[in-house]
Amino acid sequence: MILSHRHKFIFIRTAKTASSSMELALEGLCGREDICPPFQKGDKQPAGYAPRNYRGPFLPRFRKDMPLKQLGRDLKDLKLGRRYWNHMSAFEVRTRAGAQVFDGYFKFCFERNPWDRMVSSFFWEKSRVRNCPQDFATYIRSWRARENFELYTYCGKVMVDFIGRYENIEHDWKEALARAGIDEPPQLGNEKSQFRPRGESYRDYYTPETRDIVAKRYASTIALLGYAF
Repeated sequence: MILSHRHKFIFIRTAKTASSSMELALEGLCGREDICPPFQKGDKQPAGYAPRNYRGPFLPRFRKDMPLKQLGRDLKDLKLGRRYWNHMSAFEVRTRAGAQVFDGYFKFCFERNPWDRMVSSFFWEKSRVRNCPQDFATYIRSWRARENFELYTYCGKVMVDFIGRYENIEHDWKEALARAGIDEPPQLGNEKSQFRPRGESYRDYYTPETRDIVAKRYASTIALLGYAF
């Protein structure tokens, strides 16, 4: 997540959509007054990345339709004094930045075909999580990655102004930043792209069973953006 007062944009960082590379690129555009949470947990951050303005108390703004898990997250963050963090949802940003800022700034994120994203997620998770299944079919059956849909929607309603597509990343990255008033977008790197074998189609990893599991699990994303296997 990046919130830039200088350029009046809010970037919602989704999972496995090149969002790490995007966050690194966007931080370089930010001023001292902008909000850039730590790129990753711990004290070690990528070279040149300077976290700033992400700590501080906030007042949770409860709603009758707020899921209990969201209330739990807010209370935990309030206790930790963590106001902003990298993979927070648009709803969480709005409650902490305030409606005036959130509604007045250009908000964007990126999404990816769920079947392709789960292949990428599998290779990323099995490289770093001790108990992650090492077989793709087992991973799909038993492992649930957080749905990106939850990050840019609230109770099914889209909260961002633009959803770029990973499949069209070069064009949509330029369009998103142009709409934020940035005519010369920074070049994207290849952060975290080394974990997945190159040259293979995501379709090669699926059986009819695992294909249908993903279709059911990420039905909201598929319906919203018209993705197909």
